[in-house]
Amino acid sequence: MTQESIKIQAIFEYNGVNYKYTCPYNELDRNYDDEHYAYFLKNIPNTECGLFEINILEDKETELMIKEGYVAIYSAPEQAAPDTLIDALIAFV
Repeated sequence: MTQESIKIQAIFEYNGVNYKYTCPYNELDRNYDDEHYAYFLKNIPNTECGLFEINILEDKETELMIKEGYVAIYSAPEQAAPDTLIDALIAFV
């Protein structure tokens, strides 16, 4: 299996609702070599501008993504910092 064929799946709960998102590895919104995380973005359903930033952590030694992550919740696009952070279950499918 090549990195390009891998999909990253995130499962989490926010405001009593369960969410499950999948993103192909090669379509991540951010994945820089000098950072120990990557992420993809999803709009929060039923909001005008809410955003889920789904972060996947990387092992600092191997620089490979690991099955750990979190979701940063932004209620407005101009925010520099998230409203809250919540844990996410990360899987590679």
